[in-house]
Amino acid sequence: EEYASGPGDIRAFNVRTGQQVWSFHTVPHPGEFGYETWPKDAWKTVGGANSWSELTLDEKRGIVYIPTASPKYNFYGADRKGANLFSDSLLALDARTGKRLWHFQMVHHDIWDYDNATAPKLLTVMHNGKRVDVVAQVGKEGFVWVFNRVTGESLWPIEERPVPRSDMPGEDTWPTQPVPLQPPPFARQKFTAGDLSPFIEDPAERARFIDEIQSARNEGMFTPPGLRNTVQMPGNNGGANWGGAAVNPTDGTLYVVSKDLPAMLKLEERRPQKASASDSVEQRGSLLYETNCRSCHGADHKGQPPAIPSLVAVTTRLTQSQIKNTIRQGQGPMPAFSQLSQGEVDSLVAYLSANHATASNPVPVSEEGSTASSEDVKLKHYYSGFGFMITSSGLSPIAPPWTSLTAYDLNTGTIKWKIPLGEVPELVAKGFKNTGVHYPKIGPVVTAGGLIFTASRDKKVRALDKDTGRVRWGTELGAGMEGIPAVYEWHGKEYLVVCASAQAGIGAAASNPIHGAYVAFALPDGGK
Repeated sequence: EEYASGPGDIRAFNVRTGQQVWSFHTVPHPGEFGYETWPKDAWKTVGGANSWSELTLDEKRGIVYIPTASPKYNFYGADRKGANLFSDSLLALDARTGKRLWHFQMVHHDIWDYDNATAPKLLTVMHNGKRVDVVAQVGKEGFVWVFNRVTGESLWPIEERPVPRSDMPGEDTWPTQPVPLQPPPFARQKFTAGDLSPFIEDPAERARFIDEIQSARNEGMFTPPGLRNTVQMPGNNGGANWGGAAVNPTDGTLYVVSKDLPAMLKLEERRPQKASASDSVEQRGSLLYETNCRSCHGADHKGQPPAIPSLVAVTTRLTQSQIKNTIRQGQGPMPAFSQLSQGEVDSLVAYLSANHATASNPVPVSEEGSTASSEDVKLKHYYSGFGFMITSSGLSPIAPPWTSLTAYDLNTGTIKWKIPLGEVPELVAKGFKNTGVHYPKIGPVVTAGGLIFTASRDKKVRALDKDTGRVRWGTELGAGMEGIPAVYEWHGKEYLVVCASAQAGIGAAASNPIHGAYVAFALPDGGK
């Protein structure tokens, strides 16, 4: 997710031999469709447009539907002028050959990290009096897109609407963005001072949020990030994310889990740096921090407590073993960095342990190690953290519900019902319910028996009525849960499995290893 990251090519392999059968270039090569939507030979230097979510196969037709992510770098695109196909797109490819059948791009020249982060959903609906096989895609920006599976034609009109232009040097944002007129959005798409949470009780903190929001550039969900604060809503970690959708394919109903987590983006210039053989362990750790940690914890190491803790003098609060465990296993919003080698983890800890590795005096990289190519010098690199807005209590600053479950009737393109999904245990103890769980990484699963199963960070497993959203059954486990529950049958009996391996509560610390578990439930005979 950096400048010069690799392109996200889609590949198919023979399952018996392991031989690659085809490859589809999501950053097109010369002569391929979409090549002109990038600078010349961009595929050699520009990456992303990958599919980090799931793929979906129409077995009958042999069509694979692929949701793609933003091009890189996420928040500044001066080195990738153009619409940037096939980033932020839904691709329909012939599964046997990799040939493009059709595509639709949801965000042109994405500088907001508005990925398509859930699997495309296949279902059959009644539209204009005819049964139509459709594919539905939901994304971070809060929209539902519904297309004819074969032709790629949208079931409802989509408008290209003018959006604000960037004031960043070298940036050439796309003048319009597509907006589906139907179905209605499932997420809030604006955040103003009037939307602040009632749970910000400290007057000084509330005043600070009001000042930040009112002084920021805030012109809607497609406001380009710049050198001043820029409000982003639903946020680059908001909307539909982490596999958060499911369908009943027989009655045309789509269910979407969404979260509202506004972000405050701000770009700053930074030259790319490279390690040198003469760099010390601490200097190598500094480079690792720049690549892996800075976007959230900041150049000053102060983070956004309590959700993103400060790393200033962190070794005076945690042992090296605790820090290493957190790096390897993740904590709260922080993912696990299991790809780092033992030596790299040691270098990171050495950097954080150095007496001069503080917010005011970070360890510098050697002059030899900070060399840049002539192309790097010509093109300035601007960076922004993900900018998650978090209050001192560890909650989102927007008024709840923070997580919702929306049921759509895709026969009519309307919302059937919408409910807050989950709770915050600390607030329930004070009498506040219906807030929605905070910072979910969950998805629903729908059964033929009419239930929706979810499992979330409030330690609750729930079975909801698919027609009303009413809770039909629930239980509590000893840990928070993430992911999508699995439902399967064995010897005529149905089972539900959830992954209980997440921290529960707001601002929870993970200084010790999480002893997670897969927990299986047996459904009563008959599945009732």
